[in-house]
Amino acid sequence: MNHRIVDRYRAELGRPVNRLGFLRHRTAEQMVEEIRFVLERYEGIETFILDDDLFTMNFEHAKRFARAYREAGFDVPWVVNSHVKRLEPELARELADGGCRILKLGIESGSERIRTEVLERHMSNDDIRATVRTAEEHGLHTSGFVMVGLPGETVDELFETVELLATSDLGRFRTSLFYPFPGTRSHRLSIEGGYVDPERAGSLTDFTETSCLDFGPRQNLLVEKLARTMPWFVNARREEVSGADRYRPLVRRVLDMDRASWDTFSGEVRDLDRELSEEATRAGEVHYAIRYNAFMGVRSDYFLAEEAGGEWSTAAAKPVPDALRRVPGPTGAC
Repeated sequence: MNHRIVDRYRAELGRPVNRLGFLRHRTAEQMVEEIRFVLERYEGIETFILDDDLFTMNFEHAKRFARAYREAGFDVPWVVNSHVKRLEPELARELADGGCRILKLGIESGSERIRTEVLERHMSNDDIRATVRTAEEHGLHTSGFVMVGLPGETVDELFETVELLATSDLGRFRTSLFYPFPGTRSHRLSIEGGYVDPERAGSLTDFTETSCLDFGPRQNLLVEKLARTMPWFVNARREEVSGADRYRPLVRRVLDMDRASWDTFSGEVRDLDRELSEEATRAGEVHYAIRYNAFMGVRSDYFLAEEAGGEWSTAAAKPVPDALRRVPGPTGAC
């Protein structure tokens, strides 16, 4: 939908995208006053999710809001979307000082080829790791969005996504199944590659249970396994973490399952994950566990602090403002 809107503006105005002028920012003062209005009238609000697709595109606007929010004295943390190439140390510091708790990033794939050629996302794996490091060093919990089952994606590239998640140290990640939206390059590549199952494409209601792309029985099964148990694969690949040995046998077992075995086993994933997480916690092992929904892996330092009613922070991060000492439950779903 966004692509069609941009194309229409570009065609009718005869201008390149960067000169269309259709993007407007509300002032930081307007945003703060609206938040104040909501807080004065509704009880029980524990988190604000500012769901701008790219809140940090304009550095100065993002900084102004963070300062205005801090000066307003609100005691409710907030969450924003960013881009791997739109975060600098000063901005990360301003966001954290202003009460921002979670920074969400579109990682999409661990394959640089897939990101560039299929998704037109021009960023390197080193860029991703550096941005995550910057955010976490300044006290921002990072949340990464990844997809599996993209057109032209090989088995090796699927495991490149596992590798990136294992080496980037994101605070959490959400794994979804790719869906080809009309008007995008990825949709065209899906059609040209013969991957789209028309019946499934027209009946899907979410991006977490089933893919509308068909890669053949073996790869379809692998895609499903990764979508459902990505935290296990990531834990098994984190060689520098002592708990990796706990997950490796389970990953091998999952990989060896045929379709019938997997269909039976998949219903047990959440319960087994909780058992494994409890064992890893007792052993003092930092690990990812499935939390908040069936497709999110969350690093244990965060959810353990939340469950204990404490405050998550990184060793390098500055202290969180006193007004934001409590970790609110609803941020878990971000």
